[in-house]
Amino acid sequence: MKIKENYIPTLLFICLSLWLTSAQAAEPLQTQYGINGEVEVDLLSVSESGGILTAVFAYRNTGSDKSAVRYSVSDVYFLEKSEGKKYHVLSDSTGKSLAAPVNGNFISIRELEFKPGSRKLVWFKFPAPAEASEVIDFVLPDAVPFENIALSR
Repeated sequence: MKIKENYIPTLLFICLSLWLTSAQAAEPLQTQYGINGEVEVDLLSVSESGGILTAVFAYRNTGSDKSAVRYSVSDVYFLEKSEGKKYHVLSDSTGKSLAAPVNGNFISIRELEFKPGSRKLVWFKFPAPAEASEVIDFVLPDAVPFENIALSR
């Protein structure tokens, strides 16, 4: 199939637009260091629906050895800045945390699966803050806090 020369700039524009859109979607909202120095944590998304706030994080093993992540879900929260109020992870009717991957009540990325250069996703569901809330901080026990995260509503 022969492509006419006047279509080439249009095709290049479309390909470049698609590439930029996918690259922008992959950019984290914020990245923080893990406490052990071998892991970095990306905040990938924060969304609200039906009074529930969902946060998705990616743990990246930037070290040269296997790494493990394990902490209690009860130690995860976000801080609503204007009220100074903590919001903890929601639980279902059986008391199970609305988060994954969960082993008991702990976030647990098994050491054998978290090799150097790998990335693992973790998500949490929280009660949504008051409608007037604009900025929050996320606190994960094994990472530097994610501060001044803007809520878009």
